Amino acid sequence: MNKPIRVILVAPFPPPYGGIANWSLLLKKYHNNHLNEFDLEVINTATNKRITEGRTIFNRIFIGGFKMIKLLLVMFKTIRKFQPTVTHITTSGSLALIRDYFLIRIAKNYKISIVTHLHYGRIPELNLKKNWEWKLLIKVLNKTDKIICIDDLTYLSLKKIYGSNKVFKILNPIDIEEIDKVNKKDVKKENVILFIGWCVKTKGIEELLLAWNRITAKYKDWKLKIVGPYKEDYFKFLKKMYNIEYVEFLGEKTHRDTLEELKKSSIFILPSYTEGCPNVILEAMSLGKAIISTNVGAIPEMLQEESGIIVSPKNVEELENSIDLLLKNEELQKKIGRNSFIRVRNNYTLDVIMKKYQVLWRS
Repeated sequence: MNKPIRVILVAPFPPPYGGIANWSLLLKKYHNNHLNEFDLEVINTATNKRITEGRTIFNRIFIGGFKMIKLLLVMFKTIRKFQPTVTHITTSGSLALIRDYFLIRIAKNYKISIVTHLHYGRIPELNLKKNWEWKLLIKVLNKTDKIICIDDLTYLSLKKIYGSNKVFKILNPIDIEEIDKVNKKDVKKENVILFIGWCVKTKGIEELLLAWNRITAKYKDWKLKIVGPYKEDYFKFLKKMYNIEYVEFLGEKTHRDTLEELKKSSIFILPSYTEGCPNVILEAMSLGKAIISTNVGAIPEMLQEESGIIVSPKNVEELENSIDLLLKNEELQKKIGRNSFIRVRNNYTLDVIMKKYQVLWRS
């Protein structure tokens, strides 16, 4: 039997909840249930505030700078105590790349292998722009031993630079065990279109409200529900600009409560401008929902085999037509829901994906 590999996971953990943080919880949960497979130490990079809670440039640069120094000290101490062989660093890009660069430098000084896990889908766009973020990303990736991408476009973009021995595509996992606990509940399905995510412009919230306003009169027995945190000023702006008579803002909920809202709904919708491999879509698929989302990040691949409807980001007309199509065709809703349910369980289970991470760590 192979000796357990020793891994430092550098990643955000809740609170606050979010895509990467939820992924981190899954990995930690797997480790707790499979202690003989690998040893794990965690360095938590979660921010104190989110954008929806007033996270300003001051928070990101000055307060973030102090936190980065603290994280570097934690990295030194963890390496000396734990003596890892691999450091697995998750990143969402932007200014966090500065922190990632210095953490990688420390690990490299101790001759520790580095896996950098890219949890966002803007990299092909950055490659075209060649801006400061791209240059910083390249500095990080040049010092990395293995790179994990979560979507085809990112993988193809970086493979041209680093080759297939360094760049790998591994999909994000879903915790089927937790989903099945919700799935077993006998809940009456409601005429609800559900959005789950931060209530911010880049999640396509304004296009969604405008598209919904255009067809509300035809479907008065339906409601749009929005689950996720929002800033009060932005909420007031939305109420002023759009008709929200048939819209319900539920605010932030626990993960379990969010899944139960998803279980009750008929359609899930996520019209984001940018995404990586959103866990919430995997959850919607695992609950057999009809899904509408945008052709960004890994979403087109996730919704292959007629597992969802893909629209262009910022395109109100496509969004409106897709909602209208599903609302007047219950059989299509059911078909997409069945396809997505089968696809997620064949490709995205936690056991399948964790084995791939371990193969990469050992390589």
